[in-house]
Amino acid sequence: MSIELVKIVDGTPIQYGTSEFRADNKYTTYGEHVSDAHLNAQDVYRVQSGVKPDEAVGFDVVEDGFPVLTEGVWLQNYTSVAKGADDARTLRNDLLTETDWCANSDVIMSDDMTTYRQALRDITDQDGFPTNITWPTKP
Repeated sequence: MSIELVKIVDGTPIQYGTSEFRADNKYTTYGEHVSDAHLNAQDVYRVQSGVKPDEAVGFDVVEDGFPVLTEGVWLQNYTSVAKGADDARTLRNDLLTETDWCANSDVIMSDDMTTYRQALRDITDQDGFPTNITWPTKP
């Protein structure tokens, strides 16, 4: 989580950090952990992590903008974003590499594995590439 704290300045929430809080209060000793009570007394609030979506093949989970105040708690929300073309190709190549052993001359490749590997090779030919990819399921 990149935004650790939120500070309210003239009614506007801004990104803030513990080091900034300590620098702004350099004549006060707080110990290793600054309590929520000390932070809140200066309109500074901890940001908690919201629910993250499951990491699906071909997607990255990223922070969804600035934290939002929800029922008195600042939450950092997340969303799934399709990988870009280069990252999708890299993932496709990594998935193919994981199954390269199936293509050895002393291994009989199953029909399911042949279909899976061909589907991976065909990823870039899909109409929605790279933002809307149907990733095959590994057998």
